[in-house]
Amino acid sequence: MLTDIIICTMNRLELLEKTIGNIVNRTQTPYRLHVVDENSNDGTVEYLLDLLDSDLLSSVFLSNERRGRMANRNMATWLAFSDPFVLVDDDILCPKLSPDWLSQGLDAMRQRHDLGILALNHPEALRRDYDSDNEVTYCQVVGNTFMFVRRIIVERWNHPHFAGNFGVTDEMQRCQHAHDVGYKVGYLTNVNCYHMGKINADGGPSTGPFKEPKNWETLEI
Repeated sequence: MLTDIIICTMNRLELLEKTIGNIVNRTQTPYRLHVVDENSNDGTVEYLLDLLDSDLLSSVFLSNERRGRMANRNMATWLAFSDPFVLVDDDILCPKLSPDWLSQGLDAMRQRHDLGILALNHPEALRRDYDSDNEVTYCQVVGNTFMFVRRIIVERWNHPHFAGNFGVTDEMQRCQHAHDVGYKVGYLTNVNCYHMGKINADGGPSTGPFKEPKNWETLEI
C-alpha cells in the first residue's frame, strides 16, 4: 500500500519547493504526496497546481481562509488512508539513504508496536527523554520533522472533547493524545533530517540563508 505524506504550508514557496523536490529525489518507497495550502498569495498555489498536473502530487487542498496551523493539520489527516501516514513541515529536508528514509521509518513502526508517533531526528530537535531502546529515543514530545503517525491517534486528534485543550503547541498535543491512548512517541536516532527555517510571528519564513551542515545526514545526537 502506498504511504501518504502530507505537507501543510502558507506563503513559504522557496522552502516548500526545496522540501517537495527533496522528497521526490530521495524517496524510492512508493508514496502519495498531498499538500494543504492556507490561502497563500506568493505563487504557492500556481506551483502546486503545476505539480498536480504533472502527477507529482496526488492531491492539493486550497483553503480560502487562514484558520491556523492546528486546524489545517486536523483537516489534512483526513487526506491520508495509509497506516501509518507521514506529516511533515514545509521546511524539512530528508536524508539520502539506502534503503530510503521512508522505508526505515515504516520498518521501525512495524517492529515497535508500542510507538504511536515516530519522527526523524534533526540537529535542532529538543528532546525530553525518559527511556531509550536501540535506535529509537523515546520522548515526551517530538517535533514536526517527518512524523510517522498511526491512524488510531487521528481519531483522538479530531474528537471535539480533546481538540485544542492543552494550551500548548500542536506538536505537544499530538504527542499527548498518543500517550493518552497508550502509545509512546520517539525519534529514530540513526536517521536525521534537516530543518531549513522557522516561522516568524507574522506567519512568514525567517530570514536565510539556509545552509545544510556538512554532517547533517549522519549526525547522531
